[in-house]
Amino acid sequence: MITIYATFDTRLVMGKELFAPSGVLEKNRWKFSVRTQGHALIASEDTFIEFLDGKPLPDHPLFVVSERLFTQYQKPGDRYVERDGITIISEYRQALSLASEGRRHVTILGGHSLIEMAVRTQQSVHRLCLVRVSTKTQGSIYFPYPVIDFFDLVDEELLEQDARNPFPAVFQVYWRKH
Repeated sequence: MITIYATFDTRLVMGKELFAPSGVLEKNRWKFSVRTQGHALIASEDTFIEFLDGKPLPDHPLFVVSERLFTQYQKPGDRYVERDGITIISEYRQALSLASEGRRHVTILGGHSLIEMAVRTQQSVHRLCLVRVSTKTQGSIYFPYPVIDFFDLVDEELLEQDARNPFPAVFQVYWRKH
């Protein structure tokens, strides 16, 4: 099963402002960790740094798609590089293939280009976990919202504003329509 996990603002803008120190959503990170326990994660280099603080989560095999990191660490003939508990690979389809080997669940965490690739082959995406943050951020990278038309909302939870979460948000789970 493949899940897309994405966080965006009221205008569907995705980006690091939602995870910067002034906008950290601790409840979102905790919910993500619990909901994806044991899942293989696929993330871009930027998402790995911004959302996961550059570290793998326990019990979450991590595949980072980064041409830059792959080129930096590869040896001749390498299809992927394993480093510090992370598998670094240069392209999404290869990451998805490796992450799926022997695993029931794979979660695509982002960035935008990885989500776009997953959406283009949307028959393979079974679930969306979306966090809609009640704020407006700067940016020009948008969640591909029309994909939601192929899914049914099955769960929704309010993430209240508090001292560690400066903005309220809504966590939503969608399953693919049959």
